[in-house]
Amino acid sequence: MSDLRQVLQHRLFPLFLLPIVIGGVGLAINYADGFLGFRNYVQGRTIPDVLVKSGRTGKELRLVEYRSLADFELEGFDRDLAPKDMPSSKNLKAIALQTGLPTLSIVIDPDDLLNRNTGLIANYSKRGRSWERPAYASYFENGELRFATGAGLRVHGGKSRAALLKSFRLYFRELYGSSQIPSEVLFEGEGDPIRSIVVHNDVRNKRSDKASAEWHFMNPLAYDLAREIGCITPSTQPVQFYLNGVYQGPYVLTEHISADYLKAHFGHDDFVFARMKRDRLKGSPLVERGNRQLFDDFQNWLNTMSAPLKMSEVEEKIDLINMTNWMISILYAGVTDPYQGAALLDETDPNARWFWVNWDMDHAFMDLYDQAALPWEIDNFNGRSGVLKKKKPR
Repeated sequence: MSDLRQVLQHRLFPLFLLPIVIGGVGLAINYADGFLGFRNYVQGRTIPDVLVKSGRTGKELRLVEYRSLADFELEGFDRDLAPKDMPSSKNLKAIALQTGLPTLSIVIDPDDLLNRNTGLIANYSKRGRSWERPAYASYFENGELRFATGAGLRVHGGKSRAALLKSFRLYFRELYGSSQIPSEVLFEGEGDPIRSIVVHNDVRNKRSDKASAEWHFMNPLAYDLAREIGCITPSTQPVQFYLNGVYQGPYVLTEHISADYLKAHFGHDDFVFARMKRDRLKGSPLVERGNRQLFDDFQNWLNTMSAPLKMSEVEEKIDLINMTNWMISILYAGVTDPYQGAALLDETDPNARWFWVNWDMDHAFMDLYDQAALPWEIDNFNGRSGVLKKKKPR
């Protein structure tokens, strides 16, 4: 996959010499078509008719599906097991490693997934440390075990939490075994130390045609292209993912944009951190860390500035090169869920300017909501909310 990405980057990079030619997103879509060979990897499962006739709810039936796949129970959790003796290493069938592809295996007590009151999948909308459960995680490359440890497992995502196949987040803590992934195992040492990671199911189908081909790897492809023009993006690693020995399909390991990410990439986490996701769930804060007043002041300045606007004035507040690259990457990729990511301000620098980190571009290269005749014709400038959209006067 890394070789494929290098080829894509090499062939697409010259397009960014003329970044204003946004319509070139059509070329990226042609490359994305190559990923469609991964369709049908996500397991299909049939619910027994007797359960459907009994009037069980969809949520209950899904739990029955998961339960039917659990053919073992853990006898507690032992953080001191040798890596090769961890259930995530031992319970993976040999055929899973014969491909030589990067592989992640997670094993967790089925009750911690499915219990109606305390299970992660049974309560997929729950968040926070109280909804973290101990699990074993093993990572393989070329059929060889590279790393295994106990870790904390949570469900990850926004709307995608309701999907049958969940995305997860792994937390590495001394409590479970290791406090981080060794730097040589993932991302070539970038982002070291890695103390948490997203196990992302990025499969997507067209909303208007659920039977359409499945799209995979939109995030890593979009991130790679964005990185080529200078955007700040998380590192990624496609894997084949097994949960309790059952193949879940192609997933993507992704750096989690968090305080640990800031420390790893910038040396500290003293930032104002505002998450720009448009569909933030109720109760989720806009500013996750840092001085909220600094962000409010920024918004007030934005909403009260008047024409004529001078670039020199804007540059005092915003890293315009970074912001422009961020916006170009979203427009170029035709993202149908745009203007996400983190807006950041370094509180240790009195002359700091706001800048953005790309995040959640899994709607790239496909018009998920059928908004335009062609994906690259989607109008992401109008009708979209974002930190840079000035409020209309009342």
